Amino acid sequence: MTSEAAAPTGAGVTNANQLWLRLDEWGDQPLLICMVDEGIIGRDFRSDVVVHDSEASRMHARVTPTFDGWLVVDLATTNGTFVNAERIVGPAVIGIGDVIAVGRATCTVVPAPPQR
Repeated sequence: MTSEAAAPTGAGVTNANQLWLRLDEWGDQPLLICMVDEGIIGRDFRSDVVVHDSEASRMHARVTPTFDGWLVVDLATTNGTFVNAERIVGPAVIGIGDVIAVGRATCTVVPAPPQR
């Protein structure tokens, strides 16, 4: 089953190079992360977004900025990457409110926090 989100709206992106994610893991406080370039979500300590879940691969998914928005791609994992509860089999467009699941951890695309 392929997950292809609606066309990006640009919401939550303060410029084309920023993607804000809220990482939620079992029992931990949510963590707000700003991606400013292509990045990896995975269990490996070298990942840009590190998840602490044995069901996640060391290098599980890649998020990539494009001219039109952001994409998430599964990196040929056994357990798969999900966007809004649907397993993706190719690049999936992500935007505000979309939930990326890697193992039992989730990364929700959120609006950029207000600037001070």
